[in-house]
Amino acid sequence: MFYSLFCIGLLASGLLSSSAAALPTYDNEEGLDVTASASGILSRSVNSRFIGTSTALRMLALGDSITYGFNENPSNSYRKFLQCSLSTSGVAATYIGTTTSGDWANNAVDGYVGQTIDQIGVSASWILTQTPPPNLVLLHAGSNDILHSVNVATAPERLGTLIDKVIAATGASVLVAQIIKLGEGYTEFNTLADTYNAAIPAIVATRVAAGKNVAVVDMSSQVSADQLIDGIHPIAAGYRKMAAAWLAGLEGLSVSNVTGSFEDLGASAVPSSGNCADLAA
Repeated sequence: MFYSLFCIGLLASGLLSSSAAALPTYDNEEGLDVTASASGILSRSVNSRFIGTSTALRMLALGDSITYGFNENPSNSYRKFLQCSLSTSGVAATYIGTTTSGDWANNAVDGYVGQTIDQIGVSASWILTQTPPPNLVLLHAGSNDILHSVNVATAPERLGTLIDKVIAATGASVLVAQIIKLGEGYTEFNTLADTYNAAIPAIVATRVAAGKNVAVVDMSSQVSADQLIDGIHPIAAGYRKMAAAWLAGLEGLSVSNVTGSFEDLGASAVPSSGNCADLAA
């Protein structure tokens, strides 16, 4: 286990520092069952092989405007918090992507403002064919299908199709988010969001049963309404919680090591103090 539940809680509360790297790690440990709550982040059981610090991460952050960081200045989304936390824990982590957003050097992303699940799949076609490929994809998609009432009944199945496309193109492990709830001005859509989110575990379980490395991350309860800048997109405090949830999801996911040449750009997300708690966004 490369990252402790204690550290996940510190990230969620904004107290994580580089001292986390000194905590013990447990590589390739089998059969550990954990049910815990770290600031409400981890609510599922983990019974899997844990990746260790020997596994480098070439990450693709894939999704809509929430992944991009829309309306949150400087548009770092959860991505900088997550990369800083990984880097200060001794995990080599580099983002790849079609475009960029954010105020640090390795700010690559495939977050598409206003796009539905199907549109995201089309927009990501180029990056999914590049080599060397990502070995980890972070997928948060479906918010625009809900907000614009685009074939909501088939959204879970279409998400499954996107997951399949990602895996077929890259062979990556995939963390799939149950999307964050909506806030002021959009709460009437939360019933649809709840229905969509409830269907995602079964979509993922089908892929797991087929031998794919996929897991669900429950984002639906992570970001509170007062942590949304416009009822849709998180402020930095909300994105910090999303980063902690992704980190918790990695605890139980099997990830193959990177292929091809790899440059660790994780240090670009770390402030000069070496303390991730000093990141404002």
